[in-house]
Amino acid sequence: MLSRIIVTAIFSFASLANAAVVTLYYVDKNGGTSAAPTPTDDISIELADETKYSYIGPAQETGVTQYGVEHVVNRYVFHGNDVNPTVTVISEPVTRTWVLEQGASVHRENSPGFHTAAGAEGQPFWIQGFKENCKFDMEKKEGVCVDELELPVVTPIATQDSQTVFSTFTSTIGTTTFTGPLVPLATVTTSGASSKLMPSMMTLGSMFTTMAVFLAVKSL
Repeated sequence: MLSRIIVTAIFSFASLANAAVVTLYYVDKNGGTSAAPTPTDDISIELADETKYSYIGPAQETGVTQYGVEHVVNRYVFHGNDVNPTVTVISEPVTRTWVLEQGASVHRENSPGFHTAAGAEGQPFWIQGFKENCKFDMEKKEGVCVDELELPVVTPIATQDSQTVFSTFTSTIGTTTFTGPLVPLATVTTSGASSKLMPSMMTLGSMFTTMAVFLAVKSL
């Protein structure tokens, strides 16, 4: 039910003003046949988001490099029906940042979850967080990953000056292990220049966010 695009890396070096070019890959858990979810007849999702990757520097572990990840959701609208109303969840950019580490055979990443309230009735909205650890075989061009999915949980704990005080904690909602082919995702230069998403991956980048988003709506 849940899906996460797993990013891993293979290094291809070019003489680019003393900078190396790194190609980032994700492990496709669907075996290279990823496709956008099939919408229902009367419910649709409008999504505009982007993910950028940048070089940070060597990690503490020898042969492993750190990269910064910036994921921005610019707009997210749940177009409903007579039962589930249309809700504009995000109309102003929401940014999450984290660090991934990867090297010749390892990948580690810990992405924070996100929670907010939206809509006339304050419907909760989550983007799942995740912890993952991947290894990949470059000869076979495939990787194996352990993915732990998390959701931020917000609980009211007190009231101060007519304002409710909330406590936020992370709830683990499942762990999956899977193997899949490596597919190019983005290129990053170690000089710190901006990364570039490969055109063929733009749809998959958006699909990741769509499948990682949960919106509580009315039901029969």
